[in-house]
Amino acid sequence: MEINLLYKGCVKSGNLGDDILFDIFKELIKIILNKNYNIRENKIIINKIINYENYDFFVVGGGSIIHPLEITYTSFSKQFNKILFINGTGITDCNEIKNKENINLYNLNNLLFKNNFIGINFTNIHNFKKIYGGFRGVLEQTMYSSYFNDKKIDYINDIGLLSYILYQDNNININSFNRKIILINPIRITGQDCLKETNIDFNTYNKYIDECLFHFSKYLIENNYYIYILDYSNNLNEYYYNQIINIIDEGNRKYIDYFKPLNKTTNDILNIIKKSHIMIGTRLHANIISNSLLIPSLNICYAIKNINYAITNNLEKYSLTSYKKDLNLNNLIQKFNNIESDYEQIKKNLKIIINKTYTNYYENLNKMLNEKFNKNNYKNIEINYDKDNSNAYINFKLS
Repeated sequence: MEINLLYKGCVKSGNLGDDILFDIFKELIKIILNKNYNIRENKIIINKIINYENYDFFVVGGGSIIHPLEITYTSFSKQFNKILFINGTGITDCNEIKNKENINLYNLNNLLFKNNFIGINFTNIHNFKKIYGGFRGVLEQTMYSSYFNDKKIDYINDIGLLSYILYQDNNININSFNRKIILINPIRITGQDCLKETNIDFNTYNKYIDECLFHFSKYLIENNYYIYILDYSNNLNEYYYNQIINIIDEGNRKYIDYFKPLNKTTNDILNIIKKSHIMIGTRLHANIISNSLLIPSLNICYAIKNINYAITNNLEKYSLTSYKKDLNLNNLIQKFNNIESDYEQIKKNLKIIINKTYTNYYENLNKMLNEKFNKNNYKNIEINYDKDNSNAYINFKLS
């Protein structure tokens, strides 16, 4: 007997924050099935099924892939009586919300409830007969409910909060000279979803964010912290390192290093994060993956999705937007000090959030899988999978 699953999302983009989400999803499936089956995982290329009719499960993957053209991700299955799993999916905020420059970390919900946004077509998702999982946060759930006046789909948080299930200690070493390690996660922003003043071009915008982080890193080094630059895509690591080296005293230059990805694995990155004290994150999943490992983060909200994550998890106090009116050295220091003051309480709260997120995903995935896997007497499962830039395919062979 064979069962097939199609996962739509960003699964092979070269950015850890997107790529890791499918790996977490697949690992959760293995954890659930391992209770009743002997599992053998084959890391081989399988023959991709072109005919959607032959799939048993459709998964709208993690990341920001619900948008005004979300028909791209869900209409392919609407003509089939299939099962849908929403894997903590979020919206991408290109043009959905009006007056973005008025948004801050405390008024997003109020703006939504006043219908101060352009709606997204959730109809394809809503019309599935059987839906499991849920959205990434309160933003998506609020917008969905405004359409259908029901809670058929709620939010179950971002699956990146379960990154810890992929972590294995490999004793990776960072010589921080007994200083606490602060990770700096830079980004080069080019999308229309960014929170920037309309009169500022992208080049100026990115340079401003860079300068803020350069001088914040200098401040941290001068206050007995160790800086480690960690850009998941490795485009900015060496650049940031060289720029910061140029503005700090020669005697402090041993207190900074950067990620060199040669032969490094996802688990190596998780180990680096696990050894850190605080993450300064611009990318959404820099914050989320760190939080999964109980590392607090200072969330620089360059997009509404970052604000959504902060509001969903009561982390507004440790976040700020990338508007010039918010992002400056003094505000970065204040948010950082908030984290230091609340450090242990943040970790306790994150543990509660993570446990709830795990329960939500486990229960929903278990219910979905039971639609197919509890109706047989098989004991062995061979799992084959493949992935490309926007799809992943899982084939289960039962015997």
